[in-house]
Amino acid sequence: MTTLLRLCGTHAVRVLLASTLLCGLSGPDARGQAETRGVALLGTAGGGPAFVRGNDAILFNPANLVLSDRGARAVLTLGNTFAYSGGSLLQFNYYNDYLAAGRHLGEAEITRMLDGWFGAAEANELRRAGLYADVVPLAVTVRGGAWAFGLAVRARSHNSFGVNRGWLDLLLRGTGENRDLPLDATFHTLATTEVSLAFSRRFDRLLVGVAPKLVLGTSYVDGTYTATVSITDEALIQTFDYTIRAAGSFSRDFLDAVDLFKASPFEEASFSGPFGPVAGKGLGLDLGLTYVAAPGVLVAASVTDLGSVAWDGDAQTLSPVNHTFRFEGLELNQSRINDEFDGSLGRYARSVLDSLARDAYDEVHRVHGGFSTALPAAFHFGSAWYKGRTTLNMGLSMALNDAPGNPTRKPSFHAGIEHRLGPVPLRTGVRYGGDGALTIGAGLGLRTRAYEFGLSVAATPKTDMMGHGGRYTLALSLVNIHI
Repeated sequence: MTTLLRLCGTHAVRVLLASTLLCGLSGPDARGQAETRGVALLGTAGGGPAFVRGNDAILFNPANLVLSDRGARAVLTLGNTFAYSGGSLLQFNYYNDYLAAGRHLGEAEITRMLDGWFGAAEANELRRAGLYADVVPLAVTVRGGAWAFGLAVRARSHNSFGVNRGWLDLLLRGTGENRDLPLDATFHTLATTEVSLAFSRRFDRLLVGVAPKLVLGTSYVDGTYTATVSITDEALIQTFDYTIRAAGSFSRDFLDAVDLFKASPFEEASFSGPFGPVAGKGLGLDLGLTYVAAPGVLVAASVTDLGSVAWDGDAQTLSPVNHTFRFEGLELNQSRINDEFDGSLGRYARSVLDSLARDAYDEVHRVHGGFSTALPAAFHFGSAWYKGRTTLNMGLSMALNDAPGNPTRKPSFHAGIEHRLGPVPLRTGVRYGGDGALTIGAGLGLRTRAYEFGLSVAATPKTDMMGHGGRYTLALSLVNIHI
């Protein structure tokens, strides 16, 4: 028995991993704070609520809408784009040092790598990675003397997944060692379109802003997967649980159509894209305060994405009927192997394990009905000092909840500088904390009295420098017209 269990352990692990990732991860809990910052803010690796200007302020600190450094009464923005990838799972130093060479790792090396990458085993922390895209096709601001109104339309698509150290431990050590392993994972995808209406008012040195918004959701899925795998000489036993919530195109086109245990599991599935019919509606709110402490010195705070979305279009929640996968090795029935599998032990083993996986994972509780999710609320604080052609800024951002879009509650800090060489603004800055290592931002643009263009990037030079995890971001603003 022990020998057969060890011989078939590799395929048992593959079945276990594939079944749990596909059945349990067809959606999971999601977090990933990558809010819209705008080109100028990204170029200084954060910017902050005191530094933001123009139509970017509608979505980050509406109090600053009333500020105008060029006397413009109206600002029109078309097609701003923001794209982000990264997270604490992206730690390339461990991959390069331990996995890239393809060499055999000893027990001490595996433990050292897992401790560094995921933290201590008893903490059972998740490491996450995500992709985020944000497009503002239209934004308009109109200013009076001490007031300003703004309108912005924004489309957001966010995808994230996370795993704990148990998955890599199982892949590297296999079933050769008796132990209990926690296997936890999360995943989510989210697509929304928002319409924000902002108002800003100046009261002497104090600027106040508010921006309520309508949120229309088109696709959503989240889920959490928790399991414990017990490996002994007699059996491999996995006890698991998961919850999946889905609405919109993913629920309709994927979850309802996919059967993972068919020969062609994705044959009836379709992928219509994240932006389709409205599946959820909600309200949100952004708030901001800015204080002019001295000429050219601003201190500001803002709260973004207060609110929630109620999902009711094709909404459903899934959970497992069974909670145990048990593999006790194979009984070698040579007659059956010869008659049904042409003498192939490998085909026979795969058939048995696939049958066990079907018994464990195929049946699900499916409840059709709506649910609500919070927006990724966050707090921002910062200051800015304007001196001639140079601006310094610094501040922090911190998630206020665990909603999809917030990967960590740890605050991130930033500091940056902008210097204008004639019509060309040059920007750079650093960001520290949050869910990644030290990140450096850089950007430039073209700035005239009537037109503005900008391009910014931010990247992590080393994924273990003053933190853990990589962040890679691009922001592009093509059309900003000041009238």
